[in-house]
Amino acid sequence: MTFGKNASFTSSNETDFKIRIASGGKYTTGTLYFTHLGTTHQFEVQPQQVYTYTLTAAQRQAVYNTTMGITNFSIRIETSNPVTAYAMNIGGPYIEATNILPVATLGTNYRQISYTPTLYFTTQFLDAYAVIATEDTTTVKHNGGSPQVLNKGQVYYRTSATDMTGDLITSNKPVAFFALNQCAQIPKNVEYGDPLIQQLAPVETWGTKFFVPVSNQGKNITRIVASQNGTNISAPGSVLLSPIGGQSSLNNLQAGQFVELEVSVINKGCYITSNKPVGVCTYLPSNNYPTPPFGDPAQCWLPAVEQSTPTALIAPFLVSYITWHYALVSTPTATKKNTKVSIGGAPSDTLTGGNWVDNSNGGISFYAMPLTNASASYLFDNPAGIIVLCYGLGGASSYYYLAGSAMRNLTAAFFVNDYHYLELPESFSCTNKVEFRAEIVGLDTSQAGALKWFINGEEETDARDHILWEKTFSKGEYEIEMQVRFVNYETASYKCIINVEGLWIKIKNVKY
Repeated sequence: MTFGKNASFTSSNETDFKIRIASGGKYTTGTLYFTHLGTTHQFEVQPQQVYTYTLTAAQRQAVYNTTMGITNFSIRIETSNPVTAYAMNIGGPYIEATNILPVATLGTNYRQISYTPTLYFTTQFLDAYAVIATEDTTTVKHNGGSPQVLNKGQVYYRTSATDMTGDLITSNKPVAFFALNQCAQIPKNVEYGDPLIQQLAPVETWGTKFFVPVSNQGKNITRIVASQNGTNISAPGSVLLSPIGGQSSLNNLQAGQFVELEVSVINKGCYITSNKPVGVCTYLPSNNYPTPPFGDPAQCWLPAVEQSTPTALIAPFLVSYITWHYALVSTPTATKKNTKVSIGGAPSDTLTGGNWVDNSNGGISFYAMPLTNASASYLFDNPAGIIVLCYGLGGASSYYYLAGSAMRNLTAAFFVNDYHYLELPESFSCTNKVEFRAEIVGLDTSQAGALKWFINGEEETDARDHILWEKTFSKGEYEIEMQVRFVNYETASYKCIINVEGLWIKIKNVKY
């Protein structure tokens, strides 16, 4: 991860950066690697607890991007057991936070989703994003332009005086992508402004069904970006707005075009559907929209309903300028009462402090649960699936980020004994043979070899072009790879590592 410029703070000495780690059910050790400094920081987290690290002055300077170009200003986080990780950029009341995605979920195709840059207090702030390479010789292109070549841990920070929403950023190897608008008013020219910071998901994870919950502000803003030409969108109960660069119709959007909606709690949120995959961000508006309530602009990536997950482990940031902290939980209405939460490892219980709001269009309900314990993690669960967002509100400050969801590749993926390759459990039983199954949208079937399977780099030729196949393994460690050629002639590779021990498969780690 990395940090971008916060409003007018040109020096990292004027800011405060925090990393927050929430552990699962195991004692966990970890390391923060500061690429520019070549130094590390070791930490440990007890089960179901939270570790917060405040960067030193030297570390802040080594991760703070303020001018366009390539730097080594990144942090790499590694832990002994699975965790969730978050980061916060604080400059007085100018506050924003983001979740940090695992490397396994990163991709090679992104579209910027941001907001119109603001002329605020005589300063022209810029739209910005940062791309971080996870491997050496990574080539990054903006709208197909001149390549930027990065090595592992290097950052390409790009700025623009215009809104870059919809611009296409591609790479030859998986990268992390952060939207980092320096300061925005939402909607434009409505007081007041704040930075926007949110790690965005690759296009491969975009979906066609979304539910937009609403914060306690009562009205929020949502942007929808098309990934393909001829995209049609349905969003009953929302109000179509007319931002600079936005489209005036929900029909026939071309790739990279976007629409902006107002979504209200009066209409019980908004259930969005589209005929082709889209990317969605939801925003907290400026303090004076529509009337002076509380909070300020903040941006949150909204996963598709297809990215629901049975459990979500989160940890709120309890900081100055922020008075109220909430988890915004969405789940199917029919099973909403099955949603539970465990705080700091305590027995799971029903949600408290709020009320369910039911949206009949999508059959989905949402609940804003107050978060009051800064030292413990919150583990939400519902077998029917949940998506959890996290936000905080102050008099004129706020933050908003995706706190818990899956991040599945919805274009192509494979399953190991019916487990998604990115969501394999720590161990599961098998009866000598292991079954592999592919799910692919847009597979090129015009000629042989569009689907290939590899074990430790050697192709399983008998499994070529087989959606379903089996393999008997002896004890040992194996890298499983699926290579796909799509109808647009693009190719992609999907990998994981398994460790077979007799009649059990134990997952060593997932690569990408």
